[in-house]
Amino acid sequence: MEFLAAREKGDAEAIRRLSSDDLCWEPPGPPVHAVKGREAVLDVMANAGAQYFDLPTMEVDVHKVVADGDTVVIIQSVRAKTAKGADYSNLYCWVYTCKDGKVTRMQEFTDTQHFAEIMNG
Repeated sequence: MEFLAAREKGDAEAIRRLSSDDLCWEPPGPPVHAVKGREAVLDVMANAGAQYFDLPTMEVDVHKVVADGDTVVIIQSVRAKTAKGADYSNLYCWVYTCKDGKVTRMQEFTDTQHFAEIMNG
């Protein structure tokens, strides 16, 4: 949960401390594809977030957290204004894989058609 809190706050130093050097983020598809390496992941996530959303308006509600061995699954909803001022709301599922107390892999799932309709609307 510390990693999730760091992501929500945009706390890059905490994310660095809690993730492996070879961290991999697998977003749900275009325009961003799998990104490998902690610094590359931090850079792309920061730029993608600011490109699509008015970040100060973002609200994240965690609905469920399930942990099993080295895997943590988080279901959450996100509400925000887009960078163009439209209302955005979507459900996300994140699957985190951990090793030696650090996040090594982040798989992101969401309704990409809904995302595209709002962003391109």
